[in-house]
Parts: sequence; C-alpha cells; structure tokens
Amino acid sequence: MADIRTRLGRFARHPGASLLFRLRSLRHLRPAERIPFALLRPVRRLRRRHPVHTLGFVPDVPVHFDYAIRRVCDLLGLRMAKARPGTSPVVVWADSTEVTLPVPAGAVNARCVDIRKSTVERIFRETFGYGYAVDPLRHHGPMLRKSEQNATHDGVVLAGPLAAKDSGFVYQRLIDNLKNGKYEDLRIPIVRGEIPVVFIRRLPPQRRFGAVATEAGVNAPEEVLSPDERSRLAAFAAAIGLDFGEVDAIRDRDGVLYVVDANKTPVGPPRRLTMRERISSMQLIADAFQRQWLDGRAEVSAPRPHHAAARPDPLPP
Repeated sequence: MADIRTRLGRFARHPGASLLFRLRSLRHLRPAERIPFALLRPVRRLRRRHPVHTLGFVPDVPVHFDYAIRRVCDLLGLRMAKARPGTSPVVVWADSTEVTLPVPAGAVNARCVDIRKSTVERIFRETFGYGYAVDPLRHHGPMLRKSEQNATHDGVVLAGPLAAKDSGFVYQRLIDNLKNGKYEDLRIPIVRGEIPVVFIRRLPPQRRFGAVATEAGVNAPEEVLSPDERSRLAAFAAAIGLDFGEVDAIRDRDGVLYVVDANKTPVGPPRRLTMRERISSMQLIADAFQRQWLDGRAEVSAPRPHHAAARPDPLPP
C-alpha cells in the first residue's frame, strides 16, 4: 500500500471540490481572516455544470459545515437532499445517541441505532475479547465516570469504591494513554468495514477528556493498527451497525487497544492538521465512500473488498 504521505499528496478530482473544501475550512479562522462565504456560490455553479448525483438523508439533512459527510459530498460533487422514494443510496442521519424513528432498510447506518457508552463497551468486549467496564460499588482505585450520551466530553476520575452509582453514567477502568506528556487517542474513520486513514489526537493533561486536540496527525491504518486490530475494528463496526462514521480508540502503556466511543455523525477532520492534510485525508474517506456506496449502488449486506485484512485470530480463552 502506498505511503500515507504519497496518498496525502493527492487533491480532490472533482472540479471545484478542493476550492469548496478550502473555503469552508476557512470558517475556523478568525473573522478578519475569513473569505466571505458568498464566494462559495460560483464554486457551486461550477459543480452544477457537471453531472450531479443526489445523496438522500433521513430523517435530517446535515446542515453544519463541519460534518464529515458534507466534506465527502463536496469532494465527490454530490448534492445533499431529503430522501425521496427511489433515492439511492440513503443515509440515516440522526445526531442522537439512540434512534427510535423508523428508517429505510438497507440505508447507510440503518442498523446503528444505539451508540451509548455501555453498548460500545459491550460490543467491544464481544469483538475484541476483553473489556474495561467496572462495578463502581466494588472497584478499588481510580476509575472513569462519563455520560452514556454521545459527545458530552464529561469524563471525571473518581476513586472507588463508591457508595452509590449515578444514573445515566457508565464507570470504566482508567486507561493510561499518556505518551510524551500528552494523552493520545486514535480517531478511526470506518466506511463499511474499510479504514481509509487514522487521525491521531493529542491533548494536554488539563484537557484530557476534551473535544478539541492541541496536536493532531494523520497516518495510514497499517502504520498504527495491526491486521488483527483492523479486522476486529471492522467486526466492531458491523456489530454496532456503523456503515459510515468514526470510532475513538486509545492504547494503554502496554500497547493494548480499546475502543471507547462510536460516532455515526462525525465531525472532521481534526482542525490541527494542515490544509493539505485536511483535504487529502478527507479525499481518502470520500474515495472509500465512493467504492462502498456509490459504485454499482452496492447493497448493505455485500461490502466491496479493498485491501481486506485477515480474519481476526481466535479470541484468547
């Protein structure tokens, strides 16, 4: 497989897509540094001179520019709209921890209806063979308490055992992912079992459980994940129903990998990357989406192979 720096040297192929992505990314700069968003209009007109396909969404259409699926649509020249009868493919887009509304069978993320932290830990334990949940009434020593809900970033370190549990929270073993003075996690995009790239995020101790990293990098999956880990991550995504999204993982001091979060409405890429890294890494994700969901209008039950990893080794007894 080509070196990640070679792959990150590629830019978007669709006319105007790179410029559109760049202009939208400029919204993160200070107001005085931004180019007015009115400049996006001629870029959109340029896109419409070429065949435009529609990606349908239910129940909501993602409106925030930071959503990764919007970046994918920009780079592939796709129009985003509410799904109508006959639209294919359809993406289930509900920025919530649990989905209770009926969704179309076979749609992207149709089976991803529960990404509570307890569900993530249970499926991780089933696919990797080990877990990290603890009983706070019996656990002795430090542990992590965080909300069941997605994207709260409210982790708190507590000393166990506790006298009582708080409703709506999970309790987990405190995993030491400190590396060179900063806490490091892996943000891993997964597109129908394919891992196109891996983002590395680093946070200072005072912001250990925060949402915004102070440093970020990008790597090819084979540079930071073993074949067995990639296979198990694909199995995890399939079990939780994640056809398009990201998982957050961390390694302890012994190098053991733990999946601690799943996100079906990811935001990205990390802002600390260079513009070239942002565009080119998102192009790799867009290419994976093209292969898995647009080429031949594939059905959800038949993933298209791409550098398929070996099957997981048998779980240890």
